[in-house]
Amino acid sequence: MTSFRFIFILLFSISSNLHAGDRIPVSDRLKNYLSPIASFPRASVYNPAAMAYTDCAGLTDLLVGYEKQTGNAGLLQTGTAHANYAFRAKSFLQPGKHRIWGKASYLNGNRDNIKWNESSDYHIVYPYVMADSVGGNNLSYEQYDFEGGYALKTGKIAWGVELAYRALMEYRVKDPRPDNISSDLSFKGGLNYRISKKYALGTGFLLRKYKQKNTLEFYNALGNPKVYHMTGLGTDAHLFAGKNTSVLFDGGSYGWNVQLLPVAGQGLSATVAYELFSFEKQLPGFQYLPISRIDEDSYKAEISYLKRQNGRTLGIKVNGDYTDRTGTEDKFILNTYGNYVKIASAAMYANKTVNAILAALYGHDRNRPFSWYISPYGGIFKTEESHQSPLRKMNIIQTTGGIHFHSSVSFRRSILHTIADASYTGTIEKKLLLTGLPEALSVSRTLHADYDYLSADRTGVNLTIRWDYILPKETTLYLKADWKYKRYNTGELYSQNLEISAGVAF
Repeated sequence: MTSFRFIFILLFSISSNLHAGDRIPVSDRLKNYLSPIASFPRASVYNPAAMAYTDCAGLTDLLVGYEKQTGNAGLLQTGTAHANYAFRAKSFLQPGKHRIWGKASYLNGNRDNIKWNESSDYHIVYPYVMADSVGGNNLSYEQYDFEGGYALKTGKIAWGVELAYRALMEYRVKDPRPDNISSDLSFKGGLNYRISKKYALGTGFLLRKYKQKNTLEFYNALGNPKVYHMTGLGTDAHLFAGKNTSVLFDGGSYGWNVQLLPVAGQGLSATVAYELFSFEKQLPGFQYLPISRIDEDSYKAEISYLKRQNGRTLGIKVNGDYTDRTGTEDKFILNTYGNYVKIASAAMYANKTVNAILAALYGHDRNRPFSWYISPYGGIFKTEESHQSPLRKMNIIQTTGGIHFHSSVSFRRSILHTIADASYTGTIEKKLLLTGLPEALSVSRTLHADYDYLSADRTGVNLTIRWDYILPKETTLYLKADWKYKRYNTGELYSQNLEISAGVAF
C-alpha cells in the first residue's frame, strides 16, 4: 500500500505541474478524453509508439468507487458475485513532442459462490487449477495495477515503450483456505516510420513474465475434503490428488505486431499481432516438479477507417482473433522411495476460439454544447474445448449484435456524459459430451452449470452516467454511475453489476 501511495502522489504531482500550462478548457479536454473516437482504432494497445501521434490535450483523472455484482450467472470457478472498493488514477500528458501516460489502481474486495477452483487468475491458468469439492464464499482479494509509458516523435521516426505490473493477493479465513500471490509483469516497445504525409509503418514487441504461488490449507482436522489437480472438463491428475496442496504456475509470453496507421488520427489503420503464452504447473514440495504445461498461440487482426469532417465522424472497424490453447500432461509413477518418476507426456487438452466483430461509428462532434455518437456492431464467436482421454467436448457457436450510444452535453458549469449499450447474443450450435462422468457428481453439476451459462441466449443492457461540475482553475469534480444487466434464457440466470464512483479531473 505504501508503494501505491507513492506512485499515486507522484502521478498527481507531475500531472498537476504539467497541466498548469494547458490553455485548452478542461471541458474540451474531457470530451476528447471520453469520446469513443479515442479508442476506435486500437493501435496503441499493441504498439506504444502509436501514442506519439496522439494529439489530444493532456488530462488527469482520479476516482474512488464501490462496485457490487449480484446474480447467479457466471463461471462457477470464478464466482458469480463480488464486491470491491476501488481507487484509480490515470493521466495523459503531452509536453512538446513528448507523450507520457500512466495508470495506478487498487482494488479491495471479495468474491462469492466459487466452485471447483482454489487458484487465482482462472482465465490465465485454466484448466490446470487446484480445486476441492467445497469451494465457498468470502474469498478476499487485493489487487494493485501500475502502468506507465513514454513515446516521442522526431522527424519521420516515432518510438515508444510501456511497462505494466499487476499484483494480486487472494485468501479465505475459513476452510478451505487458499493463500495465493500472483505477479504479472509486461513490457512493450515499438518503432514507427512515416512513409508519407498521412501514414506510417510500425512494428512492436511484447515481453511478459507471469508467476503464481497457490497454496491451500485446512484448519479443521476432521472431514477434510479431497484436493484435486484439474486437467480440463472435469478430469484430474489422480496420482497427485490428496495431500499436494501447494503449486507454482511459472511462465510468460512474447509477441510481435506490425501496423499501418495514420499520423493525423484519420484514415486507414491496420494491425496484425501474434503472441505465444506458456506456463508450467509445478509442485514445490517435490523440488518444483513440472506436472503439466500450457502453450497458447494467439493471432489478432484489426482494420479500421475513420474520417472526421465538418463536425461529423464516420468510422468502420473489423477485428478478429484466433486462440489455440494446448495442454500437455506429464504421466508419472510413484517409486518405492516415494518419488515421482516421469514415464510419458501427451497433449490431452485443447481449447480453440474464434471471435470476429464488425462495428460502425457515426457522430456529430462539432464544438457545440451537445455531441453524440452511435455505433452498431455485430459478430460471431466460436469455441471448441476438448479433453482426449476420457473423451470430453464442449462446443459453442454464437452470434451477437447490438448498438452503442454516447452523448455529451454542456450547460453552465456542468457536463453530462451518457453511455448506453444494448445487445443480444444468440446460440447457433452447442454440444456437451462428458464421457464417463456421472451427472450426480458435484464436478459434473458444475460443468453443466458452466455450459448452461456459456451457451444460453442472453440480452444485455449497460448504462453509464457521468456528471462533471467545473471548478475554478480548470478542474472538474464528478459523480459517476455504471450499471450493467444481463438476462439469460436458461432458467433464472441473470447478473447485475453496479459501480458508483466520485472523482476529480484536471
